[in-house]
Amino acid sequence: MNNTEDVTMTGEVSTNYFGESVSSAGDVNGDGYSDVIIGANGFNSNTGKAYLFFGGTSMNNTPDAAMTGEATNNFFGASVSSAGDVNGDGYSDVIIRATVFNAGTGKSICSGLLHEK
Repeated sequence: MNNTEDVTMTGEVSTNYFGESVSSAGDVNGDGYSDVIIGANGFNSNTGKAYLFFGGTSMNNTPDAAMTGEATNNFFGASVSSAGDVNGDGYSDVIIRATVFNAGTGKSICSGLLHEK
């Protein structure tokens, strides 16, 4: 292993907190490569956003999918993680946490709709 990065990913603006939460997403698109999910809970007045990058031999810094929180100060993307195959369709699913949702109750989103069969 050398100390040269294969790809560098950056947020849209410095106040997004892009990369505060990073995780393997499992193989969301079923191509045999592990994918990466990155949270940016400060995006758009703390509405938050999560970005999915498909892995592979030519992985790049353009997100293959992105999900945004529902309202200001949701902090969507505060934590991100692989969820395994929750719905049994053969693809990995992801969990994205919104720290504040509906008067501070919090919310976790599990998504399995980021692939094509």
